[in-house]
Amino acid sequence: MNQENIAWTLSQPDLGTAPVPIEPYISKEYFERERDLLFRRVWLYAGRVEDVRKPGDFFVKEIAVCNASILIVRDESGKIRAFHNVCRHRCNQLVWESQGSARKFTCKFHGWTFNHQGELTGVPDQEQFFDFQKSDYGLVPVRVDTWKGFIFINLDSASDETLRDYLGELLKEPIAQYPFEGEFDWWSWRVHLSCNWKVLLDAFSEAYHAPFVHSQTVRGVITEGMKDNPLAHPTRFGIFGKHHMMTVPASTTYKPGPVGCLAFQYGPLMTRFRDPEIMKSLPPGVNPGGTPHWGFDQYYICPNILVSMFGTWWHIHHFQPLDLEKTLWELRVFFPKARNARERFTQEYTKCLLVDNMLEDLSTVEGTQRGLASRAVETIPLQDNEILIRHNLKVVDSFVKRDQ
Repeated sequence: MNQENIAWTLSQPDLGTAPVPIEPYISKEYFERERDLLFRRVWLYAGRVEDVRKPGDFFVKEIAVCNASILIVRDESGKIRAFHNVCRHRCNQLVWESQGSARKFTCKFHGWTFNHQGELTGVPDQEQFFDFQKSDYGLVPVRVDTWKGFIFINLDSASDETLRDYLGELLKEPIAQYPFEGEFDWWSWRVHLSCNWKVLLDAFSEAYHAPFVHSQTVRGVITEGMKDNPLAHPTRFGIFGKHHMMTVPASTTYKPGPVGCLAFQYGPLMTRFRDPEIMKSLPPGVNPGGTPHWGFDQYYICPNILVSMFGTWWHIHHFQPLDLEKTLWELRVFFPKARNARERFTQEYTKCLLVDNMLEDLSTVEGTQRGLASRAVETIPLQDNEILIRHNLKVVDSFVKRDQ
Protein backbone atom coordinates (compact mmCIF):
# COMPACT_ATOMS: atom_id res chain seq x y z
CA MET A 1 0.00 0.00 0.00
CA ASN A 2 1.27 3.47 -0.82
CA GLN A 3 2.16 5.52 2.23
CA GLU A 4 -0.31 8.28 1.28
CA ASN A 5 -3.18 5.76 1.36
CA ILE A 6 -2.50 4.70 4.94
CA ALA A 7 -4.87 6.82 7.03
CA TRP A 8 -6.14 5.18 10.19
CA THR A 9 -3.00 3.82 11.86
CA LEU A 10 -0.95 6.96 11.28
CA SER A 11 -3.68 8.97 12.99
CA GLN A 12 -2.93 6.98 16.19
CA PRO A 13 0.86 7.25 16.46
CA ASP A 14 0.99 5.63 19.90
CA LEU A 15 -0.12 2.34 18.30
CA GLY A 16 2.92 2.17 16.02
CA THR A 17 3.19 0.43 12.67
CA ALA A 18 5.76 -2.30 13.41
CA PRO A 19 4.86 -6.01 13.42
CA VAL A 20 3.38 -7.09 16.77
CA PRO A 21 4.83 -9.88 18.97
CA ILE A 22 3.13 -13.26 19.37
CA GLU A 23 3.96 -13.64 23.09
CA PRO A 24 0.64 -12.19 24.36
CA TYR A 25 -1.15 -15.06 22.63
CA ILE A 26 1.02 -17.94 23.83
CA SER A 27 2.73 -16.91 27.09
CA LYS A 28 1.37 -18.51 30.26
CA GLU A 29 2.99 -15.81 32.36
CA TYR A 30 1.29 -13.13 30.27
CA PHE A 31 -2.08 -14.85 30.68
CA GLU A 32 -1.69 -14.98 34.46
CA ARG A 33 -0.98 -11.26 34.50
CA GLU A 34 -4.11 -10.69 32.41
CA ARG A 35 -6.04 -12.64 35.02
CA ASP A 36 -4.71 -10.60 37.95
CA LEU A 37 -4.21 -7.14 36.46
CA LEU A 38 -7.02 -6.95 33.89
CA PHE A 39 -9.98 -9.20 34.54
CA ARG A 40 -9.86 -8.90 38.33
CA ARG A 41 -9.58 -5.10 38.14
CA VAL A 42 -12.07 -3.84 35.54
CA TRP A 43 -15.80 -3.74 34.91
CA LEU A 44 -16.91 -6.95 33.20
CA TYR A 45 -20.07 -7.59 31.21
CA ALA A 46 -22.25 -10.08 33.06
CA GLY A 47 -25.67 -10.08 31.38
CA ARG A 48 -28.75 -8.06 30.58
CA VAL A 49 -31.47 -6.61 32.78
CA GLU A 50 -33.92 -8.83 30.89
CA ASP A 51 -32.30 -11.77 32.70
CA VAL A 52 -33.71 -10.51 36.03
CA ARG A 53 -37.03 -8.93 35.12
CA LYS A 54 -38.90 -9.49 38.42
CA PRO A 55 -37.96 -9.48 42.11
CA GLY A 56 -36.47 -12.84 42.97
CA ASP A 57 -35.19 -13.49 39.44
CA PHE A 58 -31.54 -14.46 39.43
CA PHE A 59 -28.76 -15.87 37.29
CA VAL A 60 -25.27 -17.13 38.02
CA LYS A 61 -22.37 -15.79 36.00
CA GLU A 62 -19.25 -17.93 35.96
CA ILE A 63 -16.10 -15.83 35.56
CA ALA A 64 -13.68 -18.69 34.96
CA VAL A 65 -10.65 -16.49 34.38
CA CYS A 66 -11.10 -15.11 37.90
CA ASN A 67 -12.11 -18.44 39.49
CA ALA A 68 -15.33 -16.70 40.48
CA SER A 69 -19.00 -17.60 40.47
CA ILE A 70 -21.27 -14.56 40.79
CA LEU A 71 -24.92 -14.58 41.85
CA ILE A 72 -26.93 -11.70 40.36
CA VAL A 73 -30.45 -11.11 41.67
CA ARG A 74 -33.17 -8.44 41.58
CA ASP A 75 -34.41 -7.75 45.09
CA GLU A 76 -37.89 -6.77 46.26
CA SER A 77 -37.20 -3.06 45.76
CA GLY A 78 -36.21 -3.66 42.12
CA LYS A 79 -32.50 -3.15 42.76
CA ILE A 80 -30.04 -5.48 41.01
CA ARG A 81 -27.49 -6.94 43.40
CA ALA A 82 -24.46 -9.19 42.95
CA PHE A 83 -22.69 -11.51 45.38
CA HIS A 84 -20.00 -14.13 45.32
CA ASN A 85 -21.89 -17.41 44.95
CA VAL A 86 -20.25 -18.79 48.09
CA CYS A 87 -21.98 -19.81 51.31
CA ARG A 88 -20.42 -18.08 54.31
CA HIS A 89 -20.29 -21.26 56.38
CA ARG A 90 -17.94 -23.70 54.68
CA CYS A 91 -17.60 -21.94 51.30
CA ASN A 92 -19.81 -24.36 49.42
CA GLN A 93 -21.36 -23.14 46.17
CA LEU A 94 -24.63 -21.60 47.26
CA VAL A 95 -26.76 -21.62 44.08
CA TRP A 96 -26.37 -24.47 41.60
CA GLU A 97 -28.98 -23.47 39.03
CA SER A 98 -27.76 -21.24 36.20
CA GLN A 99 -30.89 -19.06 36.43
CA GLY A 100 -34.36 -18.99 37.90
CA SER A 101 -36.50 -17.28 40.50
CA ALA A 102 -36.34 -17.84 44.25
CA ARG A 103 -37.78 -16.36 47.43
CA LYS A 104 -34.51 -17.14 49.23
CA PHE A 105 -31.23 -18.97 48.69
CA THR A 106 -30.53 -22.04 50.79
CA CYS A 107 -27.19 -23.85 50.86
CA LYS A 108 -27.53 -27.56 50.10
CA PHE A 109 -24.67 -28.41 52.50
CA HIS A 110 -25.96 -27.28 55.93
CA GLY A 111 -29.13 -25.34 55.14
CA TRP A 112 -27.91 -21.79 55.74
CA THR A 113 -30.41 -19.36 54.19
CA PHE A 114 -29.86 -15.92 52.65
CA ASN A 115 -32.32 -13.31 51.34
CA HIS A 116 -32.09 -11.22 48.17
CA GLN A 117 -30.10 -8.54 50.01
CA GLY A 118 -27.47 -11.18 50.83
CA GLU A 119 -28.34 -11.20 54.53
CA LEU A 120 -28.04 -14.44 56.46
CA THR A 121 -31.55 -15.19 57.72
CA GLY A 122 -31.46 -18.82 58.84
CA VAL A 123 -28.85 -21.04 60.54
CA PRO A 124 -29.85 -24.55 61.66
CA ASP A 125 -28.54 -25.39 65.16
CA GLN A 126 -27.31 -21.82 65.55
CA GLU A 127 -26.86 -22.12 69.34
CA GLN A 128 -23.95 -24.51 68.83
CA PHE A 129 -21.78 -21.78 67.27
CA PHE A 130 -19.52 -19.58 69.42
CA ASP A 131 -20.01 -15.82 69.75
CA PHE A 132 -22.08 -15.95 66.57
CA GLN A 133 -24.01 -13.08 64.98
CA LYS A 134 -25.90 -13.69 61.74
CA SER A 135 -25.22 -10.08 60.69
CA ASP A 136 -21.50 -10.91 60.44
CA TYR A 137 -22.02 -13.63 57.82
CA GLY A 138 -23.96 -12.21 54.93
CA LEU A 139 -22.98 -13.02 51.36
CA VAL A 140 -19.89 -11.21 50.09
CA PRO A 141 -21.13 -8.39 47.81
CA VAL A 142 -19.75 -7.63 44.35
CA ARG A 143 -19.94 -4.19 42.80
CA VAL A 144 -22.64 -4.10 40.12
CA ASP A 145 -24.06 -1.41 37.85
CA THR A 146 -26.03 -1.11 34.62
CA TRP A 147 -25.80 0.94 31.44
CA LYS A 148 -28.32 0.81 28.58
CA GLY A 149 -29.65 -2.48 29.99
CA PHE A 150 -26.18 -4.10 30.17
CA ILE A 151 -25.21 -5.48 33.58
CA PHE A 152 -21.56 -5.04 34.59
CA ILE A 153 -19.73 -6.29 37.65
CA ASN A 154 -16.36 -5.40 39.17
CA LEU A 155 -14.50 -7.90 41.34
CA ASP A 156 -12.03 -5.31 42.66
CA SER A 157 -13.54 -4.27 45.99
CA ALA A 158 -10.69 -1.81 46.54
CA SER A 159 -11.44 0.21 43.40
CA ASP A 160 -13.61 3.32 43.48
CA GLU A 161 -13.84 3.66 39.68
CA THR A 162 -17.48 3.88 38.63
CA LEU A 163 -18.88 2.16 35.57
CA ARG A 164 -19.48 5.56 33.96
CA ASP A 165 -15.86 6.53 34.56
CA TYR A 166 -14.74 3.23 33.06
CA LEU A 167 -16.85 3.63 29.92
CA GLY A 168 -15.47 7.15 29.61
CA GLU A 169 -15.55 8.64 26.11
CA LEU A 170 -17.83 5.84 24.89
CA LEU A 171 -20.73 7.57 26.64
CA LYS A 172 -20.42 10.45 24.16
CA GLU A 173 -20.52 8.17 21.11
CA PRO A 174 -23.55 7.26 18.97
CA ILE A 175 -23.86 3.87 20.70
CA ALA A 176 -25.22 5.74 23.72
CA GLN A 177 -28.22 6.79 21.62
CA TYR A 178 -29.14 3.30 20.41
CA PRO A 179 -32.41 1.88 21.86
CA PHE A 180 -30.94 -1.19 23.58
CA GLU A 181 -33.62 -1.03 26.25
CA GLY A 182 -36.55 -1.85 23.99
CA GLU A 183 -38.58 -5.05 23.95
CA PHE A 184 -36.60 -7.84 22.26
CA ASP A 185 -36.67 -11.57 21.71
CA TRP A 186 -33.23 -13.08 21.93
CA TRP A 187 -31.30 -16.25 21.11
CA SER A 188 -27.77 -17.33 22.00
CA TRP A 189 -25.09 -19.81 20.93
CA ARG A 190 -22.11 -20.97 22.99
CA VAL A 191 -18.95 -22.68 21.70
CA HIS A 192 -15.78 -23.83 23.48
CA LEU A 193 -12.73 -23.12 21.34
CA SER A 194 -9.07 -24.10 21.64
CA CYS A 195 -7.56 -20.67 21.25
CA ASN A 196 -6.47 -17.68 23.28
CA TRP A 197 -9.29 -15.24 23.92
CA LYS A 198 -7.46 -12.46 22.04
CA VAL A 199 -7.19 -14.61 18.91
CA LEU A 200 -10.97 -14.84 18.93
CA LEU A 201 -11.39 -11.13 19.66
CA ASP A 202 -9.02 -10.23 16.83
CA ALA A 203 -10.92 -12.43 14.37
CA PHE A 204 -13.93 -10.15 14.78
CA SER A 205 -11.96 -6.89 14.96
CA GLU A 206 -11.31 -6.43 11.25
CA ALA A 207 -13.13 -6.85 7.95
CA TYR A 208 -10.03 -7.65 5.90
CA HIS A 209 -10.97 -11.36 6.04
CA ALA A 210 -14.55 -10.92 4.89
CA PRO A 211 -14.25 -11.45 1.10
CA PHE A 212 -12.27 -14.63 1.70
CA VAL A 213 -13.58 -16.31 4.86
CA HIS A 214 -17.21 -15.50 4.01
CA SER A 215 -17.12 -16.61 0.40
CA GLN A 216 -20.04 -19.01 0.96
CA THR A 217 -22.37 -16.65 2.83
CA VAL A 218 -22.13 -12.86 2.62
CA ARG A 219 -19.35 -12.17 0.14
CA GLY A 220 -21.81 -10.62 -2.31
CA VAL A 221 -23.02 -8.24 0.37
CA ILE A 222 -19.48 -6.96 0.67
CA THR A 223 -18.20 -7.00 -2.90
CA GLU A 224 -21.09 -6.62 -5.33
CA GLY A 225 -21.04 -3.18 -6.89
CA MET A 226 -18.22 -2.10 -4.54
CA LYS A 227 -15.60 -1.29 -7.15
CA ASP A 228 -14.10 1.45 -4.98
CA ASN A 229 -13.90 -0.81 -1.92
CA PRO A 230 -13.68 -4.48 -2.99
CA LEU A 231 -11.90 -5.59 0.21
CA ALA A 232 -14.44 -4.23 2.69
CA HIS A 233 -12.31 -1.48 4.18
CA PRO A 234 -14.32 -0.07 7.12
CA THR A 235 -15.71 3.37 6.44
CA ARG A 236 -15.11 4.59 9.98
CA PHE A 237 -12.88 3.74 12.92
CA GLY A 238 -13.06 5.32 16.35
CA ILE A 239 -10.80 4.85 19.37
CA PHE A 240 -12.08 6.01 22.76
CA GLY A 241 -9.49 5.27 25.41
CA LYS A 242 -9.85 1.55 26.22
CA HIS A 243 -12.75 1.09 23.81
CA HIS A 244 -13.20 1.40 20.05
CA MET A 245 -15.57 0.99 17.09
CA MET A 246 -15.72 0.46 13.35
CA THR A 247 -18.36 0.80 10.65
CA VAL A 248 -18.38 -2.06 8.13
CA PRO A 249 -19.72 -1.31 4.62
CA ALA A 250 -22.31 -3.21 2.60
CA SER A 251 -23.41 -3.21 -0.99
CA THR A 252 -26.34 -1.08 -2.07
CA THR A 253 -27.07 -3.29 -5.08
CA TYR A 254 -26.71 -6.85 -3.77
CA LYS A 255 -29.82 -9.03 -3.89
CA PRO A 256 -30.03 -12.41 -2.16
CA GLY A 257 -31.63 -15.50 -3.64
CA PRO A 258 -35.40 -16.09 -3.87
CA VAL A 259 -35.87 -17.04 -0.21
CA GLY A 260 -33.77 -14.10 0.94
CA CYS A 261 -35.77 -11.73 -1.27
CA LEU A 262 -38.98 -13.07 0.25
CA ALA A 263 -37.63 -12.66 3.78
CA PHE A 264 -36.49 -9.13 3.04
CA GLN A 265 -40.04 -8.00 2.32
CA TYR A 266 -40.93 -8.41 6.00
CA GLY A 267 -37.97 -6.87 7.80
CA PRO A 268 -34.26 -5.98 7.64
CA LEU A 269 -31.84 -8.83 7.06
CA MET A 270 -28.21 -9.38 7.90
CA THR A 271 -27.67 -9.16 4.13
CA ARG A 272 -29.64 -6.16 2.95
CA PHE A 273 -29.92 -4.45 -0.37
CA ARG A 274 -30.48 -0.83 0.48
CA ASP A 275 -33.31 1.44 -0.49
CA PRO A 276 -33.89 5.02 0.71
CA GLU A 277 -36.88 4.13 2.88
CA ILE A 278 -34.96 1.58 4.91
CA MET A 279 -32.04 3.96 5.39
CA LYS A 280 -34.47 6.62 6.65
CA SER A 281 -35.97 4.22 9.20
CA LEU A 282 -32.69 3.31 10.93
CA PRO A 283 -32.80 3.79 14.72
CA PRO A 284 -30.68 6.50 16.36
CA GLY A 285 -27.07 5.65 17.11
CA VAL A 286 -26.18 3.78 13.90
CA ASN A 287 -24.30 4.82 10.77
CA PRO A 288 -22.65 7.85 12.42
CA GLY A 289 -20.80 8.67 9.21
CA GLY A 290 -23.98 8.75 7.15
CA THR A 291 -22.54 6.48 4.47
CA PRO A 292 -24.98 5.02 1.89
CA HIS A 293 -22.84 1.86 1.96
CA TRP A 294 -23.51 1.26 5.65
CA GLY A 295 -23.59 -2.39 6.75
CA PHE A 296 -23.28 -2.35 10.55
CA ASP A 297 -21.53 -0.63 13.44
CA GLN A 298 -19.48 -2.61 15.93
CA TYR A 299 -18.25 -1.37 19.30
CA TYR A 300 -15.60 -2.96 21.52
CA ILE A 301 -16.15 -2.54 25.25
CA CYS A 302 -12.97 -3.49 27.05
CA PRO A 303 -11.96 -6.12 27.84
CA ASN A 304 -14.01 -8.82 26.10
CA ILE A 305 -17.30 -7.89 24.42
CA LEU A 306 -18.25 -6.61 20.99
CA VAL A 307 -21.67 -5.07 20.39
CA SER A 308 -22.83 -5.00 16.74
CA MET A 309 -25.87 -3.01 15.54
CA PHE A 310 -27.50 -3.97 12.23
CA GLY A 311 -30.34 -1.48 12.35
CA THR A 312 -33.30 -2.65 14.41
CA TRP A 313 -31.53 -5.84 15.55
CA TRP A 314 -28.18 -6.29 17.28
CA HIS A 315 -25.94 -8.83 18.98
CA ILE A 316 -23.23 -9.26 21.62
CA HIS A 317 -20.04 -11.29 21.24
CA HIS A 318 -18.67 -12.35 24.63
CA PHE A 319 -15.15 -13.83 24.69
CA GLN A 320 -14.61 -15.54 28.04
CA PRO A 321 -11.08 -16.83 28.80
CA LEU A 322 -10.98 -20.26 30.41
CA ASP A 323 -7.23 -20.81 30.15
CA LEU A 324 -4.33 -19.69 27.99
CA GLU A 325 -5.62 -21.61 24.95
CA LYS A 326 -9.26 -22.17 25.95
CA THR A 327 -12.06 -19.69 25.33
CA LEU A 328 -15.83 -19.78 25.69
CA TRP A 329 -17.49 -17.73 22.94
CA GLU A 330 -21.10 -16.71 23.35
CA LEU A 331 -23.18 -14.88 20.76
CA ARG A 332 -26.44 -13.36 21.94
CA VAL A 333 -28.75 -11.98 19.26
CA PHE A 334 -31.62 -9.54 19.91
CA PHE A 335 -34.55 -8.98 17.53
CA PRO A 336 -37.55 -6.68 17.99
CA LYS A 337 -40.53 -8.76 19.03
CA ALA A 338 -42.09 -10.14 15.86
CA ARG A 339 -45.58 -8.78 15.28
CA ASN A 340 -46.63 -11.58 12.94
CA ALA A 341 -45.49 -14.80 11.29
CA ARG A 342 -43.94 -12.95 8.36
CA GLU A 343 -41.59 -10.97 10.60
CA ARG A 344 -40.69 -14.13 12.51
CA PHE A 345 -39.86 -15.82 9.20
CA THR A 346 -37.42 -12.99 8.38
CA GLN A 347 -35.81 -13.32 11.80
CA GLU A 348 -35.44 -17.09 11.49
CA TYR A 349 -33.90 -16.70 8.04
CA THR A 350 -31.46 -14.11 9.42
CA LYS A 351 -30.53 -16.37 12.35
CA CYS A 352 -29.69 -19.24 10.00
CA LEU A 353 -27.60 -16.98 7.80
CA LEU A 354 -25.89 -15.53 10.85
CA VAL A 355 -24.96 -18.95 12.22
CA ASP A 356 -23.40 -19.97 8.91
CA ASN A 357 -21.50 -16.69 8.82
CA MET A 358 -20.19 -17.19 12.37
CA LEU A 359 -19.12 -20.76 11.65
CA GLU A 360 -16.94 -19.36 8.88
CA ASP A 361 -15.40 -16.89 11.34
CA LEU A 362 -14.76 -19.58 13.93
CA SER A 363 -13.17 -21.88 11.36
CA THR A 364 -9.89 -19.94 11.49
CA VAL A 365 -9.20 -19.40 15.18
CA GLU A 366 -7.96 -22.81 16.32
CA GLY A 367 -5.64 -23.06 13.32
CA THR A 368 -4.33 -19.59 14.13
CA GLN A 369 -3.61 -20.65 17.71
CA ARG A 370 -1.72 -23.74 16.55
CA GLY A 371 0.33 -21.60 14.19
CA LEU A 372 1.17 -19.15 16.96
CA ALA A 373 2.07 -21.94 19.39
CA SER A 374 4.48 -23.47 16.86
CA ARG A 375 6.65 -20.35 17.20
CA ALA A 376 7.36 -20.56 13.49
CA VAL A 377 7.27 -16.75 13.55
CA GLU A 378 7.98 -14.23 16.28
CA THR A 379 5.96 -11.26 15.02
CA ILE A 380 2.85 -10.53 12.96
CA PRO A 381 2.56 -7.72 10.39
CA LEU A 382 -0.69 -5.80 10.50
CA GLN A 383 -2.11 -3.65 7.73
CA ASP A 384 -3.91 -0.36 8.15
CA ASN A 385 -7.39 -1.89 8.32
CA GLU A 386 -6.27 -4.15 11.16
CA ILE A 387 -5.74 -1.11 13.37
CA LEU A 388 -8.18 -2.39 16.00
CA ILE A 389 -6.05 -5.49 16.56
CA ARG A 390 -3.19 -3.14 17.40
CA HIS A 391 -5.50 -1.34 19.76
CA ASN A 392 -6.68 -4.61 21.38
CA LEU A 393 -3.07 -5.56 22.12
CA LYS A 394 -2.15 -2.05 23.27
CA VAL A 395 -5.02 -1.90 25.75
CA VAL A 396 -4.34 -5.33 27.24
CA ASP A 397 -0.62 -4.57 27.43
CA SER A 398 -1.33 -1.36 29.34
CA PHE A 399 -2.94 -3.43 32.11
CA VAL A 400 -0.48 -6.32 32.07
CA LYS A 401 2.52 -4.01 32.36
CA ARG A 402 0.97 -1.40 34.60
CA ASP A 403 3.40 -2.11 37.47
CA GLN A 404 6.52 -2.66 35.37
